[in-house]
Amino acid sequence: MTTLRAALAAFGRDTAGATAVEYGLIVAALGLAVGLTLFGVGDQFNAVFNTLNDWLAGA
Repeated sequence: MTTLRAALAAFGRDTAGATAVEYGLIVAALGLAVGLTLFGVGDQFNAVFNTLNDWLAGA
């Protein structure tokens, strides 16, 4: 039983890899924010690119 307690205590103190997980969560949150933002303004981007396309086609 003491071996199990010692193993669990050591596991609780181990912080190796925690930074990588935190960075992964930050990247996932930023990706979600960018995706939702682009989804929200997608029609406006489409209008801008259509206007640019029409202007270039007329040139």
